[in-house]
Amino acid sequence: MLLSPVFQLLLFTSLLHHSGPSAVQAAEAQIPQPSYIPICETSLSSPSSVSVISAAKLLLANPPGRRCEQNNISGTRCTTIAAYEGAKIGLCGNYKSWIECAHVGRMVVSLALYKDCSIPTVGRGKDGGVDLRRFGGQIKVEGLKVVIFS
Repeated sequence: MLLSPVFQLLLFTSLLHHSGPSAVQAAEAQIPQPSYIPICETSLSSPSSVSVISAAKLLLANPPGRRCEQNNISGTRCTTIAAYEGAKIGLCGNYKSWIECAHVGRMVVSLALYKDCSIPTVGRGKDGGVDLRRFGGQIKVEGLKVVIFS
């Protein structure tokens, strides 16, 4: 059974509200939730919104406190930390810098839901469903940059 991308997004959003650690778990682990600055950079070559959210779900599946680390010592100084179909989520910054993986997933979903960050397109997604939106951008957080690309 195929669910429409809009229904998948609504379902995922409702699950997102219940996916984070409880207040007690967060206090025990002392996981800070840093503030961030979203920047929309969507074009027709950006990945589909459904694929971006699926890549973010891979990050959300990590337990609280699991680190996503930037391991590229030269060149772009970016490391791909999640990928799903044509969507990739990368972490850019200083070598060995890190951020909690699930927090990156929450930030990406927040940016994906930001009304001006996606653009409509017409076509078929890899899952056979109608792929109506594209999405791309970056998030600056604590000296790091999370990038969404294809």
